[in-house]
Amino acid sequence: MEVIQSVAEIDPGEIQRISKDFEERSPQELVRWGIEHFRDGITLACSFGAEDVALVDMIAHIDRSVPIFYLDTDYLFKETFEVRDRIVEKYGVRVVGVKPLVTIEEQSAQHGRDLYGRQPDLCCKIRKVEPLRRHLGGFQAWVTGIRRDQAPTRANAGLVEWDKLFNLVKLNPLARFTSADVAPLTREHDYGLGIAVNQVCFLEFGLVMPRELSERSLRAHARALGEPDLYEQFCERFEP
Repeated sequence: MEVIQSVAEIDPGEIQRISKDFEERSPQELVRWGIEHFRDGITLACSFGAEDVALVDMIAHIDRSVPIFYLDTDYLFKETFEVRDRIVEKYGVRVVGVKPLVTIEEQSAQHGRDLYGRQPDLCCKIRKVEPLRRHLGGFQAWVTGIRRDQAPTRANAGLVEWDKLFNLVKLNPLARFTSADVAPLTREHDYGLGIAVNQVCFLEFGLVMPRELSERSLRAHARALGEPDLYEQFCERFEP
């Protein structure tokens, strides 16, 4: 099995062919392919939602040494950390929190309080985009839980694609799946799942946190607010 040591060895023109080949194969096969080809150069982005936990389960059954990371914006709910701890206890995987370079207090001193409400894009850049870019700089590939039906901008997501923004290979093993397809993958696990959302993102989109943080409840809540597209906007901002 050829192991890719650096992005210089990757032929972007070959990625589309590989992605097409996996359209008829299982997510587990794609995860195994990624781990075998990139070895120490691959990581999983985890927001502790159903898709990501399904991927953690797949990875743990193949190679639990694969690093798993989440973006710790300093605004995460305590329930998010509880889910994290249950996952670590069950699978024995390595989970790393990637934090911004500045604390909330330092950010407020530089840009004023409640930046997320006044300049949400800047807040997102500081607390999510920069940490993500910094972390991914040490890898040749990353795995995400995005699905094509989550938002219009993801409708054409490949199972394997070249990530131009972060300059590495991106694997989306569940891209073909719907939420109904994902449910059986996580039904046997009880982590208090839902979407382990970021408090800032809820505030930014004017959402009062529903009691049940499922995808269905988030969509319904957005419709109740008269903003049916809010879920897709939320999904775009929250997910890597």
